[in-house]
Amino acid sequence: MRASVFLPFLCPFVVVGVFLIVVLVRAARQRNAVYTGPRPSPEEVAYLAGGRPRAVQSALASLWVAGQVHLRPMHQIPGATSLQRAVAAELARRRKGRAIVASPAVGSALDEIRHSLQLKGVLSASNRRTPTGNALLRQHRQEYAYLAPAQNPAWLTYGPAAAGLGVGLYGTAAFTAVSPELLGFFPLRTAAATSSTAGGSTYSCGGASASCGSPPDTGGSSDSGGTCGSGSSCGSSGSSCGGGSSCGGGSSCGGGGGCGGGS
Repeated sequence: MRASVFLPFLCPFVVVGVFLIVVLVRAARQRNAVYTGPRPSPEEVAYLAGGRPRAVQSALASLWVAGQVHLRPMHQIPGATSLQRAVAAELARRRKGRAIVASPAVGSALDEIRHSLQLKGVLSASNRRTPTGNALLRQHRQEYAYLAPAQNPAWLTYGPAAAGLGVGLYGTAAFTAVSPELLGFFPLRTAAATSSTAGGSTYSCGGASASCGSPPDTGGSSDSGGTCGSGSSCGSSGSSCGGGSSCGGGSSCGGGGGCGGGS
């Protein structure tokens, strides 16, 4: 009799307790997640952090540092990634910002990047970052903290791949730090406008401390900060980060070869 009397009062507490346990377990998984897979390219990091607009900005920054931003048709850019070649072709057609992101060739290259991220387990089928994806960004922001705009990186010294990775990790603050002239090719207001429909899903602004299942950050966020890190340091003693001003020069920053280290 007493149990039947107190049971209705206990049920809400049981439900709340179960809910709190689920929340705590998810939070623990998020904190303890570590990315140990293949090293992503700068453009993949950019897509993961800021969606399709950020990836295009990353490719554009790499092309700029490599001296490969031209407003005339180019037959070939040595060592360029698929996205960089597509972006360069759109620049030759005098397209800017949103028009570049929306072009079929660029869209196809971006779809390849998205698929690669999904295979790595850092992006879900619904285009949301997984806990491992958030861990990847945290690790990279610690490992490549010297690429943060506040550190005044020597982009020409670090090379094209480092420029692309810096933009990928630190957003538009790094994009404008590479060169204010890049805004003539990709205005910041355009980045914010296109990020809302990137990849067929709605993105919202997200910081370095994004939670489990968060979408990529918008192309207009600076996205600084982050903890946890492992792996080799790009630009550490004995190696250069995409050194030189030409595409493919030196070792790449963030894996792969070419201007953006992703070919």
